[in-house]
Amino acid sequence: MPSTTVKRKANLTERKIARKWGGKRTPLSGAMFGGDVSLGDWNIEVKTTSRSSYSLRVDDIVNGQSTAFAEEQRFAMYVTIGDLNVWVIPESEITVSPEGPEIC
Repeated sequence: MPSTTVKRKANLTERKIARKWGGKRTPLSGAMFGGDVSLGDWNIEVKTTSRSSYSLRVDDIVNGQSTAFAEEQRFAMYVTIGDLNVWVIPESEITVSPEGPEIC
């Protein structure tokens, strides 16, 4: 079970993302519903760890995609590892050209 400090940081990260980009935080998302932040047509799962690594699990992605699909949204993850913030976006949401990748 995550520590109170990690839970608090995760909740703060969810609020920060929702405020920064004009989304809405989903109350009780970890306990009852999927998707921590709804941002336009995106359903964003937020993961936070104070450790130096994070294990990305297939079931986290599959569950997130299922929730997003049920709510007619696209899926992404926002992972905070220590002080580093990383987006995880399925390849189906990205096109690649000679100029580089672009989110569809």
